[in-house]
Amino acid sequence: MKDLMEADSPHQALVATALLATATGARSMTGLAALAKARSSDSDDEHGGAARLAAVMGSMAAMEMVGDKLPNIPNRTDAGPLLGRVAAGAIIGATIGGMTRRNRTTGALVGALTALIATELTFRFRRVLSEHMPPLLAAAVEDAVVVSVAAAGVNALSRPGAAAVFP
Repeated sequence: MKDLMEADSPHQALVATALLATATGARSMTGLAALAKARSSDSDDEHGGAARLAAVMGSMAAMEMVGDKLPNIPNRTDAGPLLGRVAAGAIIGATIGGMTRRNRTTGALVGALTALIATELTFRFRRVLSEHMPPLLAAAVEDAVVVSVAAAGVNALSRPGAAAVFP
């Protein structure tokens, strides 16, 4: 990721923001956890704080994926969950903006808007999947897509040919 900070790559930063915020639209913690993991692997933190944060956020993302299958969980399009996803998208965009020496406010707006749109689109995607397969299987398929999108977002932060954070 250090190459991205030094390179003049606005498209790469935009793609990474869009992908991670899209993942967050479906699962609020996934984009944040993927970004934290990527940052911790690039960190010179001698006390391990970045790695601990990444581990906690990864655990939260995993718990969210499990909790998403429970019957009484509110829809992601309800006001509270939607606001959380939009805020998480803004955090992702602002963080990537700072990492790439770009405008954090613009990054936050791109991340928030992407998460907002992705929330609605992934909600509809899950409903369509559930019409063609058992709901639990539809949720698992959605999870696989979300993790893949988050991994692609992290990989977009790496220079071409760099080792992937999620092999």
